Parts: sequence; structure tokens; C-alpha cells
Amino acid sequence: MKVVLYDDLLNPELKEKWNELLSFNSYKNICLTYEWAYAWWKVFGDQYKLMIITVQENHMWYALAPFMIQKLSSVLPNSAQNLLFIGTGLSDYHDILLKQGFEKTAIESILKYLINVYKSWGIVRLRHFPENSKTPLIVINTVKNGIDQTKIDLVFKETVKCPYLLLNSN
Repeated sequence: MKVVLYDDLLNPELKEKWNELLSFNSYKNICLTYEWAYAWWKVFGDQYKLMIITVQENHMWYALAPFMIQKLSSVLPNSAQNLLFIGTGLSDYHDILLKQGFEKTAIESILKYLINVYKSWGIVRLRHFPENSKTPLIVINTVKNGIDQTKIDLVFKETVKCPYLLLNSN
């Protein structure tokens, strides 16, 4: 499997594969769709650098991490850049889209890419996972069991849960 980075939301294959991966996830949320990310980016994206990480092989996509990097502040030019989910702070839930059966391998590929290849971030700040998301546990286990721990400090804390209502499909 290879990691492919996208820095432009106008790629037609990105839109198609993004929503295809979302269809495999048990948790579906408007904030996880390509359309929502695109609309959010058009309004708020000028303060960030787009960084969508995908894990692919032979035209099959196994993961999509919809990340962005917060641009350095002119007020605090030496501060660490934050790697965030697209929409952090202005949406309810975020997640890495994963194809079932390949979650561990895909997350490991993304983490290795972030640690060993991509050096333009200081802090990875991933927040607001859905309660039923497998991603946080897979990340914790991957860091503890398979990634060079000298290169990453992992802190997880539960924050306020987002309230929601289940709507009848009728």
C-alpha cells in the first residue's frame, strides 16, 4: 500500500473515492462527506493548508484522512503548527475514513507517513471522534505496539460529548 497526499479538493477521483469510503463506515455524518469538507474549505480554508492523506493500492482506496495544517501565526511565528481534521472547531464529529478489514494497516501507513515523511507539523490534534469510531483505539495500539515511540508522544483525553438526536427515517 502507498500513501498519496492531496492538497486540492477539486480532484474528481478524490470526491468519488471519499464518498465511497464513507459508505463503508458504520457512522455516517454530514461533516464526514466530501461535499461538506469542500464547502467548509471554501469558506474557512484560507487560514489552513490542505493535507488529505490517502492509503491506496491498485486503484483501491483503503483510507482517507481529511487533515489540514494550521498556518503559522504572524503573532507567534515560532509556534508549532497543528495538524487537524478539516472543520475542527466548527463541526460535530471527525474521523479517518477506513475500509473495513484494513483499518490497522491503513492507520499504520498514515502514522508512518506523518512521522517519517511529512515534517510540516508540530502537534497532531485530532478531536471529536464519534463514540463508535475505531480510530482512536487503533491509533493508540499502533503507537504502543508498532511505531517508533521516540518520535511521538500520544495524549488522549475524553472531552465533552456532542449531544445528538436519532431521527426516524420516515
